[in-house]
Amino acid sequence: MLATVLKGELATKQSIFIMRAFKEMRHFIANNALMFEKINAI
Repeated sequence: MLATVLKGELATKQSIFIMRAFKEMRHFIANNALMFEKINAI
């Protein structure tokens, strides 16, 4: 994680931002799994 390599408040904030982005991405993919299956079938 970024916060372990870089010290400071900015590194911590960036690490939290990245974790939230991945959480939102997983949520989006889970909610649109059917759409992704249809796109793959084309």
